This record gives sequence, structure tokens and C-alpha cells, in this order.
Amino acid sequence: MHQLNSFERAIRLGLIIGTTLLVGACQEPGHQGSADKSANASVAQPVASSAPKNDAIAAYTPPAVSTKPLANCNLEYLGTTLFGSQPLTWRSGQPNLIKGWIDGSGLASPSYWLRFDDASAGHHLQVRINLTVQRPDVVSTHTGSPLVSGFELNVPAGSLPVGEYHVYLAAIAGGQTYTCDNGRHVDAAP
Repeated sequence: MHQLNSFERAIRLGLIIGTTLLVGACQEPGHQGSADKSANASVAQPVASSAPKNDAIAAYTPPAVSTKPLANCNLEYLGTTLFGSQPLTWRSGQPNLIKGWIDGSGLASPSYWLRFDDASAGHHLQVRINLTVQRPDVVSTHTGSPLVSGFELNVPAGSLPVGEYHVYLAAIAGGQTYTCDNGRHVDAAP
């Protein structure tokens, strides 16, 4: 693998930190992403408007120890486009809405993360997600899943550098990282 000299690492780190600070500064207080609820009114229903806000995308270091699989999740939509086996286009110059669900009901007090990995460019980014959407469809097909297992994450413009990303969900509980991977990919373009 190509090794970066310290100057290149400093530049990349500076870009990531700068982007993170810019994204955090540009978010409107109390602003939640909106989505077209008409098509899925019986499937995904937001809970109270006082739900916690999502954090900004930030760099993370992939865990040195192996992760454990988490079986029940789905990254469903980027905007209004359903994820499939082919990469979807992520427009870095505009906000992007991503929807899905995750069931970590067997974990003690997990935190949930949406991760973007571009191994070839050395980008490992994540954003915390908060489960705020009721998913009766998940409960009906996955016994024991919580009703509030869905999320809608509005990612501000400029948050994701141009690149080809593997996108998946992670849960961290008790110092262990669990990953749930549906084989989703996005190509971030300007």
C-alpha cells in the first residue's frame, strides 16, 4: 500500500478537520432533514420532533481488533433512490438524505454509526445516527426488534470528500464494534 509522508498526512488531516468544522458551523440549530413521507407513510414514521440531532461526519480509525457481525439492518435510500447492488451517486455539493434502520436490541446501550470507507484514498469517515423513526414493518418481520429502529440522516453539502465509498452501519457497545453490511456503495462526486 502507498505510504503517505508526514506532509501529505498533515494536509489530509487538515482537510478532514476543516470540513468537519465547516459542516458543524453551517448546520442550522434545530434543523431536521425532511423527507417525502407520502410514499412510505405506513412504513416509516418519525417519532417526536424533540429527537436528538445527528452529528457531523468525522474521521475515525478502523478498529485494530476484529468486529462482530450484526445481522439486522438495512440502508434503504439515498434521497428517493433505493439502494441496490450498484453504487449510487452522492452529490458532495448538495445535502444528501439517507434512510434506513438497524436493530441492536441485543446490545447494551449501543451507539449507532453510518460509516463511509474509501480504503484506496485512506478515508474512513463516520457520522452518529439516532434512531427516531417508527418501523412497524421491521417489527413484523424481525421478532423482538424495537418499533423505533429507523433513521433519516440529512448530511449537509460538502461533508463527504469526492471518492468511492463502501457504506455500512456500525454499533458500538461495551467496547466492541459490531457491523451490519448490506454491500452498499456510493460514488461521491462534486
